[in-house]
Amino acid sequence: MKRALLVAALFALAGCGIDHIRVLREAEQTFSRAAEQENLGRFDSQRSGALPGGVTDITGYRIAAEMTAKLISEKEAELKQDNLLCTAYVIRAFSLWRLGEFAKASAAAEKPCGDANATPRDRVLLGVLPALVKIDESHARVFNDKKGEYEEIASDIQSALTTLTQGDAKLPRNHPLRGYLFAARLAALRVAHVAPNREGVKGDVADPVVDAATAMIMDYRAYLTCQLGLGSHPSVAYWYGLFGIHFVPDLIIECK
Repeated sequence: MKRALLVAALFALAGCGIDHIRVLREAEQTFSRAAEQENLGRFDSQRSGALPGGVTDITGYRIAAEMTAKLISEKEAELKQDNLLCTAYVIRAFSLWRLGEFAKASAAAEKPCGDANATPRDRVLLGVLPALVKIDESHARVFNDKKGEYEEIASDIQSALTTLTQGDAKLPRNHPLRGYLFAARLAALRVAHVAPNREGVKGDVADPVVDAATAMIMDYRAYLTCQLGLGSHPSVAYWYGLFGIHFVPDLIIECK
């Protein structure tokens, strides 16, 4: 769900013969195929990592990252003139993020790329990239052999949630990218949910996290029903199950 929503949200460029737009479109398609394959691999181990022609999803991300790096280096002025420079940086930053090159991804996301009003979607994506990095880094710390990192994990997750919520507030209520931001925030809450037990923290630390997840899932269901007109979605049951929350499939959602 998470990767599929990201792919659905990223960059529908119009077909054009202009060279820098053509290359950017190819980089976008390479990233999208890699992301789709990564998503499939989560559910089917036999298909994991295999793109047509034997190219892996990791290779796809690498190609997209290098294509955009070269394109930005050589055609920055043209991209900026066409309000596509931010799009190029999004593809590069998110490719590097999926490759686990967090420092380079964050650096790419911080590059100035033009008028925020001209490319609001891309600016939101670049703005939330550091939060996605924090979630991944926190998840890794939860499952490493080191202890005593709970406070740092909790702080980073809270910071990530704040950033993602701020990004969500910049989008129209019916924007498809909001589905991805909901998934990212729920992923952050999941890390916060498992961290106490892994760190040996006692007490009721996880209960507020479950409460927050319940509220977030309800907001997500309202978004799916009221803004997108989809009714339910398989991801809803997935998130309920992940947090151990009872799922009521036929719950009536009141749209406001």
